[in-house]
Amino acid sequence: MSKTKIVLKNIGLGMIYKPISIVISFIVVPITIAYIGGVNYGLWATILSIISWISFFDIGIGNGLRNYLANVLALKDYENARKYIATSYGVIIAISICLLAILAILCSFLDWETILNTSDYDNSQLTIILFVNVLFICVNFILKLITTIYYAMQKSSIIGMMQIVNQLLNLVGIYYLSTIGYSRSLLGISLVYGIASVLVNLIFSYILFTNHRELIPKLQDFDSSKIKDLTNLGLKFFIIQIAAMIIFTTDNLIITRLFGPEEVTPYILTYKVFSLIIMLHDIIITPIWSAITKAYAEMDIIWMKKILKRLNYFQLLIIMSAVLMCFIFPHLIKIWIKVDVGISSRLISMYALYTVLITFCNNYAYIFNGIGDIDFQLIIAVTQGIVNIPISIYFAKYLNMGIEGVILGTNVTMLLAALTYPIKAKKIISTLVKNF
Repeated sequence: MSKTKIVLKNIGLGMIYKPISIVISFIVVPITIAYIGGVNYGLWATILSIISWISFFDIGIGNGLRNYLANVLALKDYENARKYIATSYGVIIAISICLLAILAILCSFLDWETILNTSDYDNSQLTIILFVNVLFICVNFILKLITTIYYAMQKSSIIGMMQIVNQLLNLVGIYYLSTIGYSRSLLGISLVYGIASVLVNLIFSYILFTNHRELIPKLQDFDSSKIKDLTNLGLKFFIIQIAAMIIFTTDNLIITRLFGPEEVTPYILTYKVFSLIIMLHDIIITPIWSAITKAYAEMDIIWMKKILKRLNYFQLLIIMSAVLMCFIFPHLIKIWIKVDVGISSRLISMYALYTVLITFCNNYAYIFNGIGDIDFQLIIAVTQGIVNIPISIYFAKYLNMGIEGVILGTNVTMLLAALTYPIKAKKIISTLVKNF
């Protein structure tokens, strides 16, 4: 099957799976808020945003595996494929054990009441909640490597199916907790989400390795020489991930510290609505990464140029969708949440701009990632990571812009990539044409 047909197949299946996942997600959110309350939901979202940083500490092994595995699978080199898979799992397991030990100690010593700016829970309760979430994230840190393998095999649509199953399990779990009278419990909701993620990753790992026994890794497949391959490229991805973590996961913490956890709820609900557009873009862009890796290996430059041109045309649809969302947002949020959560028109406009910027930047980032030329992206990401928090705090606190200033700071930071990525992409393609 040609690269274009594989991409279109993944997009087509993604168009089926993703809307289903979105619908279930939008059902889960108000049920979750009704179960634990608005303030608790904001607190829980902040906790998740803090500990989700763990997922970035794979030192880029996942993204390194994605590129190298896609290459060897294109050559049907299953021996090296197993070696890359086994080595990746070995390194990730070692990292997870170290992280769990370190974070368990930190959870015990930090003053979470002060950090999370809450008096609804004492420090011992928050420590238990944090540790449970850390435990599940460390376990899933290992298990979710299966998603990287699916991506490398150009089966990105399967990830959409995994999300559907995960959301359904979350829904069932929350309903079960509410029926047994276990209400307004952050610990209960943490257990539901953690167990659901573990089950989904295990089930889909079993499915993949049952259908592709040639990829089942064994202990003897662990190859320390592959660590260098994975980390040479992976460490660059890792630094970019750290920068992305700072840019995209600190907003909830900044808002909690400056304005209290209750202000996180309108912020995150606005993101949830605009994430509909971002998810649509993700359906289109996700299969591109590994397809670009294959095209680059085959030096199919014409196909690469064609894909980039089509992505830019598609960006026009994203812009129109973001503008339209600004007008229909109040009606959507009223139908969805059914209560007034105090979302301003300025916050809506800021998120519309955020949506356009992040999708535009990702068009080019996925091209860079696919060919493994990420040095320039690395420089931009580090610069963004350094300036994002100070800018967001300056706008929010010192210019008295409130939570709208936080997302404005992120938008200003992202402009750096939006203005420079197209220039870099044009230079890369020109070099490839010249060398070819």
